[in-house]
Amino acid sequence: MLVDIVLDAVGSDKAPEPEIKGAIMACRELPVRVHLVGPSSEIRDLLDEHLENEELPIVIHHASERIGMEEKAAHAVRTKRDSSMRVGLKLVREGKAKGFVTAGNTGAAMATAKMVLGALPGGAGLSTAMLGVSFSFLPAVLWPTVVRYTPPEHLGTAYGLMTTLQNAGLFGANIIAGYLNDANAAGAGNPGGYTPMLWFFGVLSVTAFALTLVLRSLDHGAAPRTAAVAGGSD
Repeated sequence: MLVDIVLDAVGSDKAPEPEIKGAIMACRELPVRVHLVGPSSEIRDLLDEHLENEELPIVIHHASERIGMEEKAAHAVRTKRDSSMRVGLKLVREGKAKGFVTAGNTGAAMATAKMVLGALPGGAGLSTAMLGVSFSFLPAVLWPTVVRYTPPEHLGTAYGLMTTLQNAGLFGANIIAGYLNDANAAGAGNPGGYTPMLWFFGVLSVTAFALTLVLRSLDHGAAPRTAAVAGGSD
């Protein structure tokens, strides 16, 4: 079974040739059907030139306009109603594809996605905000406390162990998030399927924030271990 992916064929600086080459490579190596969006005649000519009669699951969708890197995102999104980004994201909204990829104007891509796809249900904004707060606050409190409880000669090992555990946590969280999305059939046609994953990250973030406050409270006013060792050597 092929996974349908939309590719903005006129996103990059040297478009559409890099996008066409990437689409061909993806279809040869992966179980995907690539939907190229852009000026159909230009895409078709280049695609035929590179394929050389090879049959691949590549579909072309015409879009008469493209959004350049130098354009103001808000203005481009409002005025270019037939841009490759808008046409491509509509395919996702209609359930004809699972995702959209562009190497173009990031601001325009985000604005167009918000306009065409809307916001995810289930408190996505709150979950994302808490994740950002916890991700920033936890290291700011946790890392400085290491010197209070670790001998100076073991600081490198302590920080290395902390980094390892953090990366292991990131790995595990992504595995769980992927499982929750798969188990609930999350996708463009079922955006509500993302809700369990959002709840998972939300609860995880609130828990991390609460434990960080506890750690800061317990550690407040404690004398650094390094200072105590230095004082004892006098």
